[in-house]
Amino acid sequence: MPNVKPAYIVQRIEGKVKHTTAKPKETGGFDYTEKQEPGGYMVYLPNGDSLRVRTDGELQRLGFDSPANLVDMDSGEVVGSMSNMSFQHMTTLLPDAAKETSIVTETLDTGE
Repeated sequence: MPNVKPAYIVQRIEGKVKHTTAKPKETGGFDYTEKQEPGGYMVYLPNGDSLRVRTDGELQRLGFDSPANLVDMDSGEVVGSMSNMSFQHMTTLLPDAAKETSIVTETLDTGE
């Protein structure tokens, strides 16, 4: 049986998260500032890696705003797309899938 997974899954993060920035001082070292910003999105990759994307524009720029391709994890070959897959077939690959795209409708709660 082939080991087929979506190339990525995107999940919206509700609420606000802390974002720390560092600005270099002229005398050396850094000044750190923290601010609250919208949660953005978590993007989960099939190898177990994940990344946080801060804005809708960045999500689009990185190409995570469209349905994901299905990838055979053994060969690396693209074997299909989630955009033309039936919901029933997709749920056999993704038991927690919420709809026919790779963007999950459930959200992560940051507790704030």
